[in-house]
Amino acid sequence: MQQELWTKYLKTFSVLLITFIFDCILAYLIAKKIYDIEVMTKLGEFPDFNIGMAVEDVNVWAVIFCGFIVYIIWGIVFDMSMTAYEDLRSNRKEILKIEESLRGKQNAISQEKQAIVNVKAELEQLENKKNH
Repeated sequence: MQQELWTKYLKTFSVLLITFIFDCILAYLIAKKIYDIEVMTKLGEFPDFNIGMAVEDVNVWAVIFCGFIVYIIWGIVFDMSMTAYEDLRSNRKEILKIEESLRGKQNAISQEKQAIVNVKAELEQLENKKNH
């Protein structure tokens, strides 16, 4: 059963949104750990890592870009492979139908050949009667 178009898009958007939120959280945590390590190696007072700092941190954007883009690419690859698989299955069904039709036609040809053999045999018998 085909999904309704809007439902399909809603599900796709939901998956993308959840993935993006997860990727943002992951990026924030990675950037925070990097910041904490940098703070430990330097002397002085440093403010706690916060959202404002994360928005300006290149590490956050690098993780988001690398992670989220990879998710999208793998999603596209998965979709293309599933579409190709469905096409392959559909083509296989068509091939099976054609093979079945071909077998039927081959049977019909065999029957016609047998009928030709029978007619030739009858002709030979009639010729033999005619010559005797």
